[in-house]
Amino acid sequence: MIRRRGGDWDSVGINHKTLHTIAYAWHNKLLARTKGLEHLPRSGGFLYAGNHTSWWDPILMSATMERPVHYLAKHTVGKNAFARWFFFQSGGAIPVDRNARNPEAYKAAVAALKNGEVVGIFPEATRYVGELGPAKTGVARMALEAGVPIVPAAFATDKFWPPKKTLPDLRETVYIHIGAPRSFQGDPQDADLARKVTDEVMADIKKLLDEAKRARDAKEPWPKARGIGASG
Repeated sequence: MIRRRGGDWDSVGINHKTLHTIAYAWHNKLLARTKGLEHLPRSGGFLYAGNHTSWWDPILMSATMERPVHYLAKHTVGKNAFARWFFFQSGGAIPVDRNARNPEAYKAAVAALKNGEVVGIFPEATRYVGELGPAKTGVARMALEAGVPIVPAAFATDKFWPPKKTLPDLRETVYIHIGAPRSFQGDPQDADLARKVTDEVMADIKKLLDEAKRARDAKEPWPKARGIGASG
């Protein structure tokens, strides 16, 4: 039964609700260990910002929450009519052209945040294995303009499903580490401030990621999260 309706769920269509209902019941128990779920706000808009190593990272963001996450996704994933419907029209993703300035995507993300919704963003804008890649300042400018917090998170997916691998390695467990919300104030057009905020968020993500990888490699018994996240 598809029970996702009302509140945030009115902003996405049937495919997002169906996938979330199916995956939510089993994903975290079987594939993930998670710390910091209590940091996810139960209501109101916020930016959910994480490192990006794997195609699995957006799924992990959704799997930690009972609220839908609107992702900033490269527009090329909507290469045909079905894909456009699946990801953008019904899935609630916000299309981004990585080779352009994207004023429409920026405005859509800020509007969603002001409307009390959750926007998922990977500041690196593409996948990196090993060290974190250079981060774009959109995460800071959106948070400053919308007046919402940023929740940093780390997804240790480099062994589970790294780039160039056709399928995930189901023998590997993903460790997720979610940090406390960070709030910032100031002019979103101030380039120096946007850079400073972005660097602070990425420093948080790096610390969380280092801890998650250490725990994974040591096979520490982190919680089998049931995905609490926020009702709102």
